[in-house]
Amino acid sequence: AVLTHDDGVRKPDPWGLLEVSSRLGASKPVYVGDTVDDLEMVRRARGRGLGAICALVLSGHGGEGNINFFREIGAEWVARDVNEVLRVIIEERRSTKGAEEREGPKGN
Repeated sequence: AVLTHDDGVRKPDPWGLLEVSSRLGASKPVYVGDTVDDLEMVRRARGRGLGAICALVLSGHGGEGNINFFREIGAEWVARDVNEVLRVIIEERRSTKGAEEREGPKGN
């Protein structure tokens, strides 16, 4: 799903995140951003019931200098770049899938 600024209001309004999540059927999306508005948008989306996580990356304006600032404003996840975010998500999915396979089917 693709949305542009022509499709609705701008960040930090959560409309875009809520709309894309709805179209994709995502109840717990990871939003990757690099600004305070990105974090605020995710917080507002959570206030409307979306279980979103915001990963703020240091590859945007301000770079590595933003690490302490992002932590001070309450970012739950700070990464060097989007590639690091993807690596962590892939590793988490693999470990979760492995645990499910070891446990066997539920409800038996």
